[in-house]
Amino acid sequence: MCKFEEVRGLIEKMIRSGSADAQKAGAQLAGLAVLYGHDADDLVAGSMEGSVDHRQGIAEVASQNVAASTYRAWCERYLTVLFDDEDEAVRQRAATCFRQFEDRGLEGYEELIGAFVESRAFPQSAHEVLYALKRARSRLPGVTCLVCERFLDHFGESAGDISTRASGRAMDVAELVFRTYQQHQGDEWGDKALDLIDRLCLAQAFGVREGFDEFDR
Repeated sequence: MCKFEEVRGLIEKMIRSGSADAQKAGAQLAGLAVLYGHDADDLVAGSMEGSVDHRQGIAEVASQNVAASTYRAWCERYLTVLFDDEDEAVRQRAATCFRQFEDRGLEGYEELIGAFVESRAFPQSAHEVLYALKRARSRLPGVTCLVCERFLDHFGESAGDISTRASGRAMDVAELVFRTYQQHQGDEWGDKALDLIDRLCLAQAFGVREGFDEFDR
């Protein structure tokens, strides 16, 4: 088995390459090297200051490994930066991190969700976190309210218009708001969910009536 020192030069060469594919692959290898405990932080830092392809490589590593407790801190550190990257494709790739949480739940990841909600990535990639929250089988984190609130801030006027994509996602938002209220009655998030239900009603968002029917049961 080769040692990292024996391949470090190759990774550096890939990162410095004029090839987009090589740049991306080199950045990925640098990120993985750090996760596996090797001294490659300088290569990751250089990649973050490099091209779009470099940052895409780091975004892929961080998004795919964030759900692993061993790698979580490193991944969250870079994802929160990449959510606000100047390139839309990089932001979208970073946002796919939420796919790692389908069926697992997102409790304990409130800071990551909060950073995403406030970032430039949210308007284009809100569906990533909405889908992950919808699929969660465990208790929803209270910060779900912030996700739904930000959705309404961006798309509230379109939430009741069936001709828009936002109307379909508004159904997910309504479901999440009612679930959050049910699971957080008696705490600050329960009150926040009630305020959001009022906003959904005013926006005549799809899914609100169904939410009331389900809650009455």
